[in-house]
Amino acid sequence: VAAGIVSSVDDAFGRDWLGGPFHAPLWRPEVTEALTVVRGAGGVGVLAHPCAPDGAPLSVEFVADLAARGLVGIEVDHPDHDEDARRRLRYLADELTLLPIGSSGFHGPDTSRIGSDTTTPQVYTRLLAHASGSTPIRG
Repeated sequence: VAAGIVSSVDDAFGRDWLGGPFHAPLWRPEVTEALTVVRGAGGVGVLAHPCAPDGAPLSVEFVADLAARGLVGIEVDHPDHDEDARRRLRYLADELTLLPIGSSGFHGPDTSRIGSDTTTPQVYTRLLAHASGSTPIRG
């Protein structure tokens, strides 16, 4: 839109711009399979959106199983998490030796502000130590 190629975000994803419909097969791996793929690519597995719609974190057993399979971090600080959820998630991260990740979860202009919640520099450094797929761009 900013480059003037299309007039709106909707146009950018419309049939005219894309030249017609395209149907890509949807891959929905199990979480454990996704962890294996991420690790195999040199990435770091972090569990995003760990709270159920009622605000309760996923079960300790489920997250512990993921940690045993290579999960490195869990999203703790996020605009959708109230202080109680953050406290419980931070405790869970500590108990399972997972990195407490912060994220603004920005998904467009009508959502939270970019950078409203972030990962601390210390945790970010520890997160990078687990990665082997590429060199991060630092600004």
